[in-house]
Amino acid sequence: MSARGASVGLWFVSAAVALSLQAGRPVHAEDSCVAAACHAKIVAAKNVHPALQGGCTSCHNPHGSKYAKLLPEEGAGVCFACHDAIGEKVQKAPVVHAAVKSEKNCASCHTPHAGDHAKLLLATEKDTCLGCHKTIVTASMTTLHGPIKDGKCTPCHDPHGGPNAKLLVGAFPTDPYVPYTDTAYALCFSCHKRDLLQYADTSFATGFRDGERNLHFLHVNNKQKGRSCRMCHSLHGGTQPKLIADSVPFGKWSLPVKFVKTETGGSCAPGCHQPQSYDRKNPGKKPEPAK
Repeated sequence: MSARGASVGLWFVSAAVALSLQAGRPVHAEDSCVAAACHAKIVAAKNVHPALQGGCTSCHNPHGSKYAKLLPEEGAGVCFACHDAIGEKVQKAPVVHAAVKSEKNCASCHTPHAGDHAKLLLATEKDTCLGCHKTIVTASMTTLHGPIKDGKCTPCHDPHGGPNAKLLVGAFPTDPYVPYTDTAYALCFSCHKRDLLQYADTSFATGFRDGERNLHFLHVNNKQKGRSCRMCHSLHGGTQPKLIADSVPFGKWSLPVKFVKTETGGSCAPGCHQPQSYDRKNPGKKPEPAK
């Protein structure tokens, strides 16, 4: 920096300090650190890290440190000094988000100073996640799971750590066949109503029925060999209505479902059973395809 540039920089810092004194408030580190000549761009965004209310020294040593960025310690420990509940969760959780344990740790998903998105995320919630998990949602998907359609991943996944595989916020079985209990599929039924598979006959609890014969009950509510939700449904998105999967796993094979939706029901012809159809108004009758 030239002598003239240094003089201008010192003028900005001095002006910031003077204005603070005139206003009768203490001179915090941010008055000088983010002066126009220094780190002004760091806080030039809609949402500013609340730690800056206590000054830049909340997170940085202004004189020197053995750690990069003049931080008081290395890694996520700086963040966990304030965000202690998240720190404790990460420390105790059997499953931890890989991003938290990476070299960038918290900065993999969050900007530490200021940003335009909630939670100081680097982008919207969905785009932040899909920045790494690039194959979860594809351009070919015409139907998205409700939370993803709303731009959210956290209704189903904990972004930091938790007790369940895939960072799921509730229990979900990994096996395709599951003996059904009233506590099974806790993840799914945190949003969906368990009524849809509790009654062998119903006229209201589910649209997947032949007349009043509940086909969700038939498939899932089986204490010996119930079918998991993921046997028939895509979890994140797909090309079929109701997130019906294009194919189902069957041993070593992947069998096409060939689902066809109608106005009052539908049909499928997978390799796991003979072609079947259902109709809410005309049970037992093969319905006409929806126009």
